[in-house]
Amino acid sequence: MLIQRFAAVALGIMMGTSLLLQTGTVLAAKSEAYYTTQKISDYKKGEFAVLADDDVNFRSGPSTTADVLACLPRHSLLRLSGSKSGEWQKVEWNGKKGYIFAEYLEKPETEELIDEDNSLGDWHLGQIFDSSAAKSLGKVKKESKDGSSQVYDFQQLQVKARRGNKKIVELMTASPVIYTMRGIGTGDDGARVIGQYGIPARVVYLKDDKDGAVIMYGYNFPKNSKIGKSLDFYISSDGDVCRIVLSGEE
Repeated sequence: MLIQRFAAVALGIMMGTSLLLQTGTVLAAKSEAYYTTQKISDYKKGEFAVLADDDVNFRSGPSTTADVLACLPRHSLLRLSGSKSGEWQKVEWNGKKGYIFAEYLEKPETEELIDEDNSLGDWHLGQIFDSSAAKSLGKVKKESKDGSSQVYDFQQLQVKARRGNKKIVELMTASPVIYTMRGIGTGDDGARVIGQYGIPARVVYLKDDKDGAVIMYGYNFPKNSKIGKSLDFYISSDGDVCRIVLSGEE
């Protein structure tokens, strides 16, 4: 009986090892499937990987002779969209389908936001906001209402604050000039977001976005955080950050 038990364990190990070898480290059995919010019906939950190297060719087919669709930097986020074809992995990058040499892919890490991630420049979530005293932002270009909040549009930042207590509940970049998150601003490569924050908690595919964004990388504050709820980076079809939204609202 003991010999049979050892044999069963050994067989299980051999089968597991064989499966890992067949699928590769990125496609390992039961590996975490990072979620996709379904804004476009073609995109449902899926598994993602990141590039472990710089300047990797994203090709139209599983061959070195296939057209190069883009040359991607390290930490580019790729959605696995099919099985491997030889040494090539079928992927999607910013809504574009193609192939990446599989050995350049690695399983990404997850990371929660920290309390220090609650500010854009001198402004942070929960701060009392007085538009007339916000001299560093310049003049208010536009002022509007959004539910129980007042929205102030400045040249380089949009501020949303509660009308009652004047506390800031959302900050959004409107220009690539000043405001950054961990050194990342609008106009920077989206791969830098993954490098700084790890794999997103939320990946949302978009269409008809006002700034031309095609995908959003969303990060969450811890559930018990009293400071913020989320930090979202909107990425253009070229792979660049085109908008950053820091929010204390659900």
